Amino acid sequence: MKKCTIGLFSKIITFLVFAVFFIPLTGICFYIAFLYPQASQEERLLFLAGVPMFGGLIAFAIYRTFYLGLVWVEYDMENVIFHYSRKEGYRFRWEEIPGNRMQVERAGGGYIFYIQGNGKKRKIPLNRLSRGYKDFEKTMELMGVLHRIGAKTQEEFKRDAEKVFEQYQKYRETYTHSVQPKPEGDSVVCPDCQGKGLHLKKLPLLKVDVGKVCKTCGGSGYVPVYKSDFVEIPAGNIVKESKTQNPNYCDKQYIVYISPGDPRKKIRVNTYYLPQEEKVRICTHYDRGLCDTLEEYEKLPIEYIEEQAYGSWMDGAR
Repeated sequence: MKKCTIGLFSKIITFLVFAVFFIPLTGICFYIAFLYPQASQEERLLFLAGVPMFGGLIAFAIYRTFYLGLVWVEYDMENVIFHYSRKEGYRFRWEEIPGNRMQVERAGGGYIFYIQGNGKKRKIPLNRLSRGYKDFEKTMELMGVLHRIGAKTQEEFKRDAEKVFEQYQKYRETYTHSVQPKPEGDSVVCPDCQGKGLHLKKLPLLKVDVGKVCKTCGGSGYVPVYKSDFVEIPAGNIVKESKTQNPNYCDKQYIVYISPGDPRKKIRVNTYYLPQEEKVRICTHYDRGLCDTLEEYEKLPIEYIEEQAYGSWMDGAR
């Protein structure tokens, strides 16, 4: 019969816990209780109580590990035997799991088997760290146990995830620059996500776009238009259209334009604009002044322009 037992890693961790924690504590308690000359009577009594407490834990661990043995499972294509110890085992046919005497629960990266027999309740956990776990889980799948308890294997989760990625890839290939359907009412494309409703980033290894919902539009891809918040300028007044290059400014698209109505600060920067044939609609909330003339603008450092562009976006976002 095949076996599924507690893995070497779990055994090493258990050994280290006792070697680093319980055994030294037992030694410290014994030393202070019997050998340390400066300990008071109360201290000796306190540490004396620790000797049987920690020593008992060590003794039980040795008894359980070397005499009774740790839990393990033996199985073939007809039967499965759950060994709680070398002296206590429970045999079941696969079709009896789950049943009146045996229940199974999916827990984290494995399963917990609850057994009732001879007036006792036993719990036997097995997980991915157990030796022989993959073959045991595969056998449970073949025998229909996983189907009866409504659990999926890691391979099934992987297959489902691959299907989702394939569907998503096909959608993005078909609708590369897709924009959400426009809702009812007077609205415009969100300037932050460009109508996608998402901020996407490509994962090179998986070759897919992943991201999060745009906070500006709430994922709809559009924001309401309040006509008093927008003004129109001739398209010829656009001096520059670009995107911030400083990583601290989040790749904000912006325009530098000549404002036809301002006596001062006529050269301005805006991060919420909507080109419309020969005109451009700009939102006044996402707007900042740069300087008075084109000559002054040509002398401005790009760092200052991008700082003001990002600042105009933050002004509107507030």
